[in-house]
Formats: sequence, C-alpha cells, structure tokens
Amino acid sequence: MEDFMWVLAAAFVIIVAMLFVSLIVPIDTTPKPDEIIEIDTMIIGAVGRISGEPVTTMRLGSFNVGETQTELLKAVPQMRIYSGIAGSESKKYEIEVTEEFLDLMSDIVIDFDVFDSNAYGDLVVKWNGAVFLRDKAARRDYTITIAKEYVKTVNNLEIYADGPGIMFWASTEYVLKDFNVDLNYGPSKIFAFQLSQDDLEAWSKGRVTYYATGTSGMSGSKLIVKVNGYEIHSEKPNGQGVAEFQYSDAPMKIGDNILTFAAKDDMIIMHNTELSLYLSTTELAKTSYFDISNEEYALIQSGQYKIRLRFNIDDILSGGTLNVKVNGHQRAISAMTVGSNLYYLTQQEIEPGTNVLGLSGTGSWYIGKASVELEKV
Repeated sequence: MEDFMWVLAAAFVIIVAMLFVSLIVPIDTTPKPDEIIEIDTMIIGAVGRISGEPVTTMRLGSFNVGETQTELLKAVPQMRIYSGIAGSESKKYEIEVTEEFLDLMSDIVIDFDVFDSNAYGDLVVKWNGAVFLRDKAARRDYTITIAKEYVKTVNNLEIYADGPGIMFWASTEYVLKDFNVDLNYGPSKIFAFQLSQDDLEAWSKGRVTYYATGTSGMSGSKLIVKVNGYEIHSEKPNGQGVAEFQYSDAPMKIGDNILTFAAKDDMIIMHNTELSLYLSTTELAKTSYFDISNEEYALIQSGQYKIRLRFNIDDILSGGTLNVKVNGHQRAISAMTVGSNLYYLTQQEIEPGTNVLGLSGTGSWYIGKASVELEKV
C-alpha cells in the first residue's frame, strides 16, 4: 500500500511539471501565408460619360389614363384600286403590333371613305388571308372591326377589287380616302421611344414630366409609370409630377422601348406630358497609382500569388464597357455589377514600384474603393 502511494505521488509530480513546462514554453504562433494580401487601395469616384442637357424631348401631350386608348397603326390619305382586262392595282401592307399592345388590345378598327366607285365588281378587304369585306361598295364611310383572336404581331392587310364580270371590256374602280387602321387597347396608355446602339452606350437617364389630376381627387388611384415593364413611379396625382429613371431602374434596349402610364381604379387626366432622354456626351476618365514592393513582385514572379484589382461599384448610372489601362496595357470589361468586381492582371502588365491605373468607358459608374490584392494560387 505504501508503494502504491509513492507511485501515485510521483505521477502527480510529473503531471504538474508538464503543465508548468507548457505554460513557460512558447507555442509557435507564426501565421500561415495569407490567402489574400491587400497591397494598396484607391478611391476612384465617377467614371465614364457624364450627362448634360437632354438630347431628345418627346411631347406626349394630353391624354386620359384608365379608359380605352387608340393607337394609329396605318394611315393612307388616298388609294386607287382597280381591276380589268387592261390591268389591276391592289394594295398590300404589313401591319405590326408589338407584344405590349397585343396584350392590352381589344380589337382593330379599319375605317375609310369610298370617295368614288363604279361598283362593277366587289371591293375586297382581307386580314391575314381572311375576308372581312366583300361588297360592291357604294360611296359612303365603311368601318371594319377585327377581333383580337385574328391579330398577330405581324399581320397582312390586302385591299383589291374583283373584275367587272360580264362587263369584261370595262374596269372595276374604287377611290378610297382617309384609310386608317387603329388599334383599341387599354386602360393603360403606351408610348414607344427608340434607342440606337450609340444611344444605348451613351444612355444616362430618362425624365418624365406631367401635370395630372385624378377624377376622384386624392382618394383615387395612384398613377403608375413603367419603362419596359419596370415600375419607376407610383403616387397619387396632385398636379405637377416628375418621374426619373436610370439604367439600374429600367434596363434599356436597342430599338423600341416602352413607356406605360397606368391607373388601377380611377381615370387620371394627364396634361403637358413630356419624356426627355439624356445621353452622356462628355467622357470622364480617372488616373490612379498603386505601389508594388520588390518582395510582393517576387511573390508574383514565383507563381505563389497572382495579382488582381477589386472594384467596389456603388452605382451603375448607365451600362457600357469599362476600359481598364495598367501601365499602358488596356483591356475592356463589359460585365460589371453593383458591388464587388474582380479583374486579374498579368505579370506583363505590372512592375515593381509605382504603377499607373487608368479608367474610362462608354457607360457611367460610381466606383468607391478600389484595391490591389495578391491572391494565393
């Protein structure tokens, strides 16, 4: 028993000694090489094209939102249609209806005045191959209604005359005036505006101004303004109003862009409505500098690290190409997003010491912090 106590005491002494040694012997706390090393930072600011005065102003005029609207698709002041042994004259037109109008439309109305006619044969009006009028038309006004189910995005309209029948020596003739093709839709009001490729690259912002009143006063519906389906404005009308939109609010596209005015439960009366388009016409370039030490350059040359630029974009005012030039070597970046963006450099683009970074572009951005980083391979 006495021997066991001696063994137990010895074990206790050894444990205490080990704890003591662990407290006085330093532990290796040398950090492992960093995965990311930030070697320099810069504050950039605004880069790209800067907007000035509006390039285009469209006067949209006065209209009511919340009722049936009419869009003129085709207007022909006068046409002569004839058919006989000596020859014939017919008219064919391609009528386009965009998806935005197609979704909201109720019908299409064709109206015209038969100014002169000998009525030897029938006057025929076809829409997408279907006959909507065949008549020995008298001198009067005609109205043809085409239901929505017969309307496509691209439609073929044909007007011709049948021959004179047994009066083979004669010619069927019609003179039509004020030939109009109207699309009825609603209750929203739609306007289209066009942008070219150059316009899109220089796009800065759009601005809608108006004077509006609701028929139910302040208790009525909100006026909703959309661009290409994106809502940019929603408030109850109370006189003068402004709705502005930038690229981040409603992406633009080449060709037709759609401006929509809507009201859910009320009719809103619009006056002096205008759409102004602003393009960036003055280019703002920025130059910054960053330093690379000999030790950092050696890490890059060894292949242990690669070098990159990190751009923190606070806002994209208009899309386009950001041109990045490092020590005279230029590349273009098109896929930029709000937030953090990475751009990798090559060894050929950099050098130890001071390096020159130049930024310009066809769009417009606000870049806050930009940093130069080493990333462990």
